[in-house]
Amino acid sequence: MDGGLCYTSIGNHEIRRYDPQIGNVTTVHRVTGASNGLVLDAQGRLYACEQARRGIACYVVDGTWTTLVEHFEGRQLNSPNYLVLRVSAHPT
Repeated sequence: MDGGLCYTSIGNHEIRRYDPQIGNVTTVHRVTGASNGLVLDAQGRLYACEQARRGIACYVVDGTWTTLVEHFEGRQLNSPNYLVLRVSAHPT
C-alpha cells in the first residue's frame, strides 16, 4: 500500500485506498464492521477499530483479517474509534 491513502467508508463497511499516482480509488477490504481509526504497520498489516463488531481487527494484504481484542479488563469494548501503533526499537 505504499504511496496511497487508506480511509474508511463506515456506512458501506469498506476500507478504501486512494492512489495519487494514478488518481483512482479501490476497495481493499469489504465487510469491515464499520471500521474507523486505521493504522498501517511496516509489514503492510492494517489495524482498524471496528465499531459494529466492537473490537480491534488486523487486516492482512491477502484479504484475511483477525479480531485482536474485543474485551478489556473483562468488559466488552463499546465503539473503539482511535488507534496508536507503538514501534519498539530492536536491540542490535
